Amino acid sequence: MNLLREADAAFEAHDLDRAFVLYRDAAKAAEKAKDHSSMTEARAQLARCLLKQGKMEKGRTWLERAAATADEGQPLGWARYQGVVGRFEWHENRLEAASGTFARLFEYCKAHDLAERAVDAANMMTIVAPPEAQIEWAHKAIAEAEGRGLTRSLAMIWNNLGWTLEGLGRHEESLEALLRAREYHHQVSGELAKLIADWSVGHAHRMAGHLDQAQDWLRRTFEWAQRRLEVDPTNDVKEWLAQCHWELGELAAARSQRDAARDHLRKARHLLVETKVEDWGPDQLAKLDARLAEL
Repeated sequence: MNLLREADAAFEAHDLDRAFVLYRDAAKAAEKAKDHSSMTEARAQLARCLLKQGKMEKGRTWLERAAATADEGQPLGWARYQGVVGRFEWHENRLEAASGTFARLFEYCKAHDLAERAVDAANMMTIVAPPEAQIEWAHKAIAEAEGRGLTRSLAMIWNNLGWTLEGLGRHEESLEALLRAREYHHQVSGELAKLIADWSVGHAHRMAGHLDQAQDWLRRTFEWAQRRLEVDPTNDVKEWLAQCHWELGELAAARSQRDAARDHLRKARHLLVETKVEDWGPDQLAKLDARLAEL
């Protein structure tokens, strides 16, 4: 369905309001045409849009409507529905259930030659599975994506792998993965995603103890974020300028430059408050405040 593809394009561009309208129109058109597979896809994506906006209960209503038409014999509709089921389980912190859903979905998508959806399922396993299993699933996702030339997926998978490795304290490997993610982001992603990829490399250098390299990466990224804010003063850009300040503050602290560290962290806090971080990231604000208190 053309409407479904148009809705997917809006969703991938993070225009959730437009995507919601288009998915709703796609669901109505599919219902009229008695196309149950497309109806399932559109309804599942309506649920996913609402989930991404923090409206889980409203999303659950659409997911139940998708369940009413989901049929394992219709691969496109079934795969899309199961992908959203797994994401609801993830957000409900039912990680064992989500792991089971995405592992089964990976095998189902491979069996039905749905390469992009198999990669998506494996990539979700890099989030919901236990940490050591996440690494195994990341390499499954990478192999699948490389075999199909799915460059955009590779940016996301290498990024997730980098952060998993950091959580395990494997900082040199994390840096390698985030450098690979950056390589792919600079091929396929928009400016903000490229900026975040560069920030991630700077952060990874700091975590690996490469303070001079971290300084070079983070200073360039900080200046880029400042320029970006001048032409695009959105909360997303403010958030990442704040993250640059925070990283530069941590770098200054690592060099015992406590005044400079406090100055950067205060500027980070000011910018995050402007984005209403207390609504979308109260844990992050608490972490920053605790770090300021330490300094």
